[in-house]
Amino acid sequence: MERSLFIRTVMLTLLFTVSFFSRGETTLRLAYAENSQPVKDALHFFGQQVEEKTGGEIKVAYFPDGQLGGERELVELIQANAVDITKVSSGLMESFSPLYGIFSLPYLFSNADEYYKVMDNPKIMDPVYQSTAAQGFIGIGWYDSGARNFYMSKSPIKSIEDLRGKKSASCRATRLFRHLNSWEHLPLQ
Repeated sequence: MERSLFIRTVMLTLLFTVSFFSRGETTLRLAYAENSQPVKDALHFFGQQVEEKTGGEIKVAYFPDGQLGGERELVELIQANAVDITKVSSGLMESFSPLYGIFSLPYLFSNADEYYKVMDNPKIMDPVYQSTAAQGFIGIGWYDSGARNFYMSKSPIKSIEDLRGKKSASCRATRLFRHLNSWEHLPLQ
C-alpha cells in the first residue's frame, strides 16, 4: 500500500510538558517513560540547550526509562510539582484535553511538509498546548517519532479488509481506536 493508512494520520507526537508552578530551583527534573535511543538523544539535547542558553544557571536532572512511572504517572507528577518536564504521547494527552485527539485522526495531513507546517505554527499549536493550563501544565513543543503501522505475524495486509476481526494492541481509549472501530466493515476486537 503506497500511502499507508496511518502514515499521515497518527504521527506519534510526543510533547514536552512543563510544570506551571515555578519553585525557583536551578535544576529542572526531566522524566520520561520511553527508552529508545532517539528519544534519549533528543531529551539530552534539550537539556544541553537549556544549560547553554541559560549560561549554566539552569541544569537538567534526568529520570529516564520509566524510573518515576509511565506516561500518565509522569503527567500526574507534573501536576504535583514533583517533576518539572516530561515527554508524553498525544494519545495520552487526549485524556487531559480532547484537542490532542485531533492527532489520532486518519488522513489528517496530506504529506510531511503539511504536517511540519501545522506543527510549527504557533497560531494552530498554542491553543492545543494551553488547553491543559487549568490542570497545572502546558505543552511547550512536539516530538515526531514517526508514523503508526499495523504489523501482522501470519499474513500480510494488502487491503483494509485484511484487518477485519483482528485483535488490536491499540489503546482502546484513543480516538484512533474508536475511529477504526466505527468503520462498519472493520470491527476490531
